[in-house]
Amino acid sequence: MIRELIAGGAGVYLVIALTEGILTGSVLLQASAVVALLVLLGALLFGREERLHRAEQTLLWCMVFAIAGYALARIGGVF
Repeated sequence: MIRELIAGGAGVYLVIALTEGILTGSVLLQASAVVALLVLLGALLFGREERLHRAEQTLLWCMVFAIAGYALARIGGVF
């Protein structure tokens, strides 16, 4: 069910990005990049289970380290 929800959300973002790209010519390049990124991530999402699990774990740990880094920067007075 999670895959279907993610795919549905990506589909909505694809439609929004393409609509913005068509209506506003100045963001066409950025909208195309968003579409390409979502297609690439979609290919990863519907791949093998082991590869998907590894990607999920990597992203989870990246987020944990980013939050920890932000907290340390906050404590150090950077922000």
